[in-house]
Amino acid sequence: MPAQILPLPNVRAPAQPIADFLRIGPTRHHLLADLHAEGRLPARRIVVDASRLRHQKELIDAFRAAGAEIVLDTKAAELAAQAKFEGFARGAPWSACSDGRPLGPEHFGRHAPSDVIGQIARFAVEYGVHAVLAPGHFLSEGNRSHWFEVDRDACVALRAALDREGGGAIGIDYLLIVPHVALNNDVIRLNIAAALDGLPFDNLWVRASGFGRTARRLPPYAMSRP
Repeated sequence: MPAQILPLPNVRAPAQPIADFLRIGPTRHHLLADLHAEGRLPARRIVVDASRLRHQKELIDAFRAAGAEIVLDTKAAELAAQAKFEGFARGAPWSACSDGRPLGPEHFGRHAPSDVIGQIARFAVEYGVHAVLAPGHFLSEGNRSHWFEVDRDACVALRAALDREGGGAIGIDYLLIVPHVALNNDVIRLNIAAALDGLPFDNLWVRASGFGRTARRLPPYAMSRP
């Protein structure tokens, strides 16, 4: 009796579309407004800079009315870097807390006199964004960077501040800024994942750096377990 071969069902999960985000830059937003009005910019997810949102409110309102998700970038990393502090990032309301200097770890504590976290929460509620990128800074040494603990605490403080200011429906996305070699190291990557476990955020954003000519190795001490 000849064998009967039955075809196996296709059990592969259906392909999911890549989540694309459109970042509204500091200039030329009027061109984007024209494209959106003409129906030629069907973006569903928008990232806006806190430094420019006041000047782009009409465009952001149009995207929101069309059903787009609005994500607020606090520009915390830029405001803490001397090389970028003097740029467009200075337009963020909380940049004034540093008296003309880059923001330091002391500005992002939950009880900091400057109340940067509180300002971010109130700003997010005022402009009706859907999510906020929690303040994130460049972790030059992976999980051993001094900013890592500051950023984790800031995420918790931001959730409390949003809830307190009436933004309970506003989500938080965690921004992890690291050299790509940190992510390629198993120990550092696992330590980072473990440290982020349990924090009140919905999505993890990774901004990796150090490719090409700027590629380097992390110091040996950063590659060992704590």
